[in-house]
Amino acid sequence: MNRTKEPDKKEKSPVNSRANKELKNIFSNKSIPEKVEFCNVLFENLLGYIEIREIKDGQASQKFLDNWKDIESYDPPKNKNIYIGMLTRKTRKGTREYVKNTRVLWADYDNMSEIEVEYRIDNAGLPGPSIIINSGHGIHTYWLLDEPA
Repeated sequence: MNRTKEPDKKEKSPVNSRANKELKNIFSNKSIPEKVEFCNVLFENLLGYIEIREIKDGQASQKFLDNWKDIESYDPPKNKNIYIGMLTRKTRKGTREYVKNTRVLWADYDNMSEIEVEYRIDNAGLPGPSIIINSGHGIHTYWLLDEPA
């Protein structure tokens, strides 16, 4: 359904999104089990290293988990922003030549509301995302793939 004007930000979303609402906003400090569940959805049974970057005051440190099961034991620092690479790695390096596979397509929408993001996705003729997360600075959308790519 294409529309000619942007939706009013208070308008209820016209998109019938398949988003798993239980996974929404999981990167607040409220629920470690939901964070683990989200990561398990992304990485379960994928082989390869998982890249994590911890950033504070412009300084980044890089860590690699040996496999998806190590997510449960990862204890993120509370005073840093945490970024998880969506692609597993062949080795402990974060550059593109070491990418192995993924089970999602994703998009990051900075400084937008969920209504704005759903409007853009709908207007582009894309299916609703499998998961929507409010990052605190925008919206992350994830489309789960039937097979790893």
